[in-house]
This record gives sequence, structure tokens and C-alpha cells, in this order.
Amino acid sequence: MDIVVGVVCIAIGAYLFRDPARRPKDRRIYKLFTLIGAIIGYFFAWMFEPFLGGVVPMEYMGIGAFVVGGMIAYNLARMAEDAIVVLGPSMTIILGYDYLRVEKGIDLLDFVDKIPQIPNISNEILEGLLFLTCAFFSLAFRYYLRRLVPTIISGLLSGTLLVTGFDTVLTGSLPSSGYDLELRFSALVAAASIGYQLYFHRKLDEEKMESRIYSSDSKMRDLRDKAQEAKKGPKGFGATIMVPCPLCSVETNHQVINRKQRGDGADVMVKCLRKNQFDEVCNKVHTVRELRSG
Repeated sequence: MDIVVGVVCIAIGAYLFRDPARRPKDRRIYKLFTLIGAIIGYFFAWMFEPFLGGVVPMEYMGIGAFVVGGMIAYNLARMAEDAIVVLGPSMTIILGYDYLRVEKGIDLLDFVDKIPQIPNISNEILEGLLFLTCAFFSLAFRYYLRRLVPTIISGLLSGTLLVTGFDTVLTGSLPSSGYDLELRFSALVAAASIGYQLYFHRKLDEEKMESRIYSSDSKMRDLRDKAQEAKKGPKGFGATIMVPCPLCSVETNHQVINRKQRGDGADVMVKCLRKNQFDEVCNKVHTVRELRSG
């Protein structure tokens, strides 16, 4: 039984190690808590039988408890995240002050008393300014905490579950106490998970920013298209060549659409990419003859 639990821990840890969600609400940590809550609700559906037994059949009661349990677990997870995001910065300031005062013997108020009094600013106004400063930093950190908290929790759970699961599979028994947990290896795996997820989500943010730039700037979009065409090679589909256009009556860039080998050369179907004074593309499609050299 312990080995089965260890395999389940490995599976859940691997599931949380990388989170490819593109939206914060689709994070795997929320899906996991939703599933756990739904399973708990399903197995405890019998508790509602005395109240709903004569109204709702037991099989439907289990399905309802499954859905309700998942919804409750999801909302509790989001509420926990909101509590950490909202109270985290303020509690960090308060607990940091108490830690310095009790453990290190450093009272920050003693340093405040040594600050020369500013003319026309009373102590009450100065306290208000300090409070506003703390509130400002708390609000500024909330934006980053909103994105970091699910990642950090997923990484910590992933590291703990993976290391515990592998240790259980190798030894054949679950850790008997918290002292038996391999905290150092769990911390290393958790750091790897958090770093990987931060890197992945940063790449997603860069792709979103790049997409917004290309959607709003036509010149940048044209440069991107030309760069992509250049990567396809000088003769492949999508490449550009310089040939005369019968409609424009000038030699200009054409995009290769199709190429058919015939005799000593090839018939190349091309599309004109020249723009007129109104920034309109010609798009004239015609065929040119390409002779094989040598």
C-alpha cells in the first residue's frame, strides 16, 4: 500500500512540476485542489442522506456532492491565494519588525526617534506618510504575488511529493515523521520547478507582447514576414525573388507560390509584393520561366 501511495505522490508531483497554463485561473494547482475536493465530496455524500434521502436519489446525490465539493475546494484555494496576496506584505512588515525587536534586539522605533523633526510636519503626519508608504508597497507587491504564489505553492508541493514518492518506492515505506523527509532534496526539486515555471511563463509573456506589437505595427509585421520568408531558402515555397511584374512594369520582389520542373528549367508561379503610393500590395500572380544554369 505504501508503494502505491508513493507512486501517486510521484504522479502528482510530476503533474505540478511544470504548469503550462496561459491564464492564472487555469493553473494546475487549482485543478488539483478541485479534483481532491470533488473526490472528498463524493465519498462524504452519505452525510446528506438524512436530509435529502427522500428527495434526491443516492446516485444523484453522489454526483451533486462531487460537483459541489470541487467548487468549494476551488473557491477555498482562490480565497487562500487572495489572503496570502493581500495580507502577505503587511504581515511580512509586522513580523519582520517583531523578529528584529525580539530576536536581534533592534527596535526600529529607536531609529525613528533619532530622525530630526521636519519643519511643519508633525509626528502624526509623519506616521501617516509611513503608513501610506507601507500601503503603497503592499499594493505594488500584490501584482507580483498574484503570479508568484500559485507557482511557489506548486513548486513546493511538487518537490515534497516527488522526493517523498521516490523515497517511498525505494524504501517500501512512507516516512514515519517529518524528520524523515528529505528536506534538502525537496528544496532543490522545488527550486527547479519554480525556476522552470517562471522561465516558461516569462516566455509566454514575451510571446504575448510580441503578438501585440505585430498586431498594432504593420511595418514590424512586414519585417517579420520577410524574415520568415528568407528562412525558407532561396528556392522554396514562400521565398522571394526579383522578377519583372507585367502589371507594375518594373522588376520587384515576388513571392514563390509554386514551382514545376519542365525540360531544362522550371515554371515558377509568383505573386508580386510591390506596394503603390497608397500602400496597397499588387498581388499580381503570374508565371516566369527559370532556366537551369550550366
